[in-house]
Amino acid sequence: MAQRGALGRADRELTALFGTSWRVAKIFGIDVRVDSSWVVIAVLITYSMYLRFSFLYKGLSTGAAVGIAILAAVLFFGSVLVHELAHALVSLRKVRRVPSDQWPTSRVRDYMVPLGGQILVPPEAPMDQVMAKLEDGEAGRVLAAEDGEVVGIITASDLARWLRRWRTLDRRALDGRAR
Repeated sequence: MAQRGALGRADRELTALFGTSWRVAKIFGIDVRVDSSWVVIAVLITYSMYLRFSFLYKGLSTGAAVGIAILAAVLFFGSVLVHELAHALVSLRKVRRVPSDQWPTSRVRDYMVPLGGQILVPPEAPMDQVMAKLEDGEAGRVLAAEDGEVVGIITASDLARWLRRWRTLDRRALDGRAR
């Protein structure tokens, strides 16, 4: 019974910190919860998609536009769930390496991935240095740090976006020289 009270207290503390949330599933032992703010975001995304589909496809009925908008919102939130679940599973795998008899005495610092040089760059670092760090490390992101403080983050998708822009600008420059 004491454990149940402790869990209740932890749940109340989480509610105070993050607001109201509802448990909707448990996947691979990981609670999937929906925060109340996501309901507002879901409505806004669905409405935005409805307006977009109604504008782009004038012949679309209202019901069809709403249905497609709901489908788009579900697909969006599904992709967020899969992404976050992947993070949780990687973390869970690391935690499960700790023998259960050592849980009371183990500390996060003993198992965390430290912010070593492998994922840190100064803000002035060239992008090829970031590319090398993303290719070499296990992390899917590189932190920009200045004077020992994290000031930014670059993910693999940020890098891909930068490369697309760079190639577009490079092509335009080459096209301008060819004239």
